[in-house]
Amino acid sequence: MYTGDTADIKKMNRKALLEIVRYHGPISQPEIYNMTNITPTTILSLLEELKSDNLIFQHDTSYRPDGITKSGRPPKYFSLNKNGKFVLGISVSNNIWEYTVVNLANEICLSKTCKVENNDPIKQIEDCKKVIKEVLKEFDIDHIGISVPGVVDEEKGMIIDGNSVLRGLPLKYLINREIKIPVVVVHNTLALSVCEFLIGEHALTDNVLYIYISEGVGAGMIFNGKAYSGADNYAGELGSTIINPGSNKSVTLNSFISNKAVVNFMKNNFDVDEDKLDIDYALKMLPKDQTLKNFVRRGAGYLGKVLFNLTLLLNPNIIVISGKICYYNDFINVVKSSLNSTESELKSTVTKNLKITESSFKNKENSEALAGAVYALSELDVLPDIKIEDHLKHSSLLSL
Repeated sequence: MYTGDTADIKKMNRKALLEIVRYHGPISQPEIYNMTNITPTTILSLLEELKSDNLIFQHDTSYRPDGITKSGRPPKYFSLNKNGKFVLGISVSNNIWEYTVVNLANEICLSKTCKVENNDPIKQIEDCKKVIKEVLKEFDIDHIGISVPGVVDEEKGMIIDGNSVLRGLPLKYLINREIKIPVVVVHNTLALSVCEFLIGEHALTDNVLYIYISEGVGAGMIFNGKAYSGADNYAGELGSTIINPGSNKSVTLNSFISNKAVVNFMKNNFDVDEDKLDIDYALKMLPKDQTLKNFVRRGAGYLGKVLFNLTLLLNPNIIVISGKICYYNDFINVVKSSLNSTESELKSTVTKNLKITESSFKNKENSEALAGAVYALSELDVLPDIKIEDHLKHSSLLSL
């Protein structure tokens, strides 16, 4: 039985009621009572609180979901107020700033991409603030989530390590001092893993290992339904894993399957105009050139071995692999083959129920900005942490 204090119980019940209304609305107070162990008085009190916070709304007293009028005192019906709050997600990478506005129903209300024409970080931040001000003319934003590459100090809101012109700048402070809205700066892979966990195809799978392949290889981890970022919030730098221990020269995973590694391989082995050489060009060439294909397959094989070791250590339910290179039609199959071919006495045990799949958002425009927005929603504490659909009788929910 849950033995937390009154404030914890109230918070848990409030969040559960919000999710019941989200997934089952329009829903009446008596129907909520039949789904929970919460008293009618407590239900009414929490519903009124959710209404005052613009998270839900009450239908007109004449409203009936089935259209049938019944005798007796009419019940009150409630639905999610999906436009009661908006958050803004921003992603920063390679002189591209992306912006996505999301509402309480996780619907994308605005999506915008801005190409930056200069490398002056202060100018980039000033341009970002201009875009935010334009967004604020249309949406009442409650929170801003900024998804960035590199090692992040969330408390200071800055990139403290990595290949970014914003490195060392207090990004959170520079935006927040002029735009008085709460800002969180988060590692892009952690944001993507939270996004996958909360609203992806495998939402609320308890243990998720999320691999994001971009300029480097990052890992986002969900353990027992909670995002894990390590003692100093620096966990997840998977690309620095050494894949040739014992040799004279250390080689890391980043040397084979990052976007940078593929581009550098082409630069060193092909006669290509460097002005048009980027990961998109490399991926167009990939099906046509066996040498490049072998290089990428080798990297996928190394990733499979690393993921097998992580599976032994972490025992995830699912491994999600994301990034442009992994959508090359053979990449994930090579990863799976490499993982499954690894010899270990525990292999059949730890991989028996393991799923390896692509990201739910691989075709979603501005996915990193979307992840920043969803991370911001999680900071507002308005997203689920239990599966309402699987627990129609909430024995874990207590009356105050």
